Amino acid sequence: MIVVDANVIVRHLTDPVTPHDESRAQQATAFFEALQAGVVEITTSEAVLAEVVYILWHPRHYGAPRSVVVDGLSSLLRPRGCRMPTKDICLHALAVWETSPKLSFPDALGAAYSELRGHELATFDVALARTPGVVSYAFADPTGGGERGATCAPLVGRPSQPRPTRPGAEPPERRSAG
Repeated sequence: MIVVDANVIVRHLTDPVTPHDESRAQQATAFFEALQAGVVEITTSEAVLAEVVYILWHPRHYGAPRSVVVDGLSSLLRPRGCRMPTKDICLHALAVWETSPKLSFPDALGAAYSELRGHELATFDVALARTPGVVSYAFADPTGGGERGATCAPLVGRPSQPRPTRPGAEPPERRSAG
């Protein structure tokens, strides 16, 4: 079993620019041809897939259309020799991401887990919560009512630390009342 990094996938799925890129692209393509032929078995992680999706799709990098990214990655995940424990989730997430322009690929992964595993998904992202197949978690009413009961308690056993704030925003304890 060979664990595949993002740069090997990117080299295989993109056109080379430099002679060095050409060499790497040839190596990556030969490697994935061996996968298709059943000579090697591979695995990778959801994090690597998310990195590849971002690099291939984002306009600051390759700017490929979602459909091109999905076709390329799906062709690498489908062979029998690709052995990922969450292969079904990843393939479904690619399909969700392709048809949901408001979702990032990590959001599509969450939607795929919710739909295929029947898990509730806790999110404040309206587009994600409305994705077909997503089972949305119903948060408690902050006033103490609601179907889930009281609001969440602070984490136990962790020292109290300041929470991160957005740049330029004042932490709650520094905001003036009024």
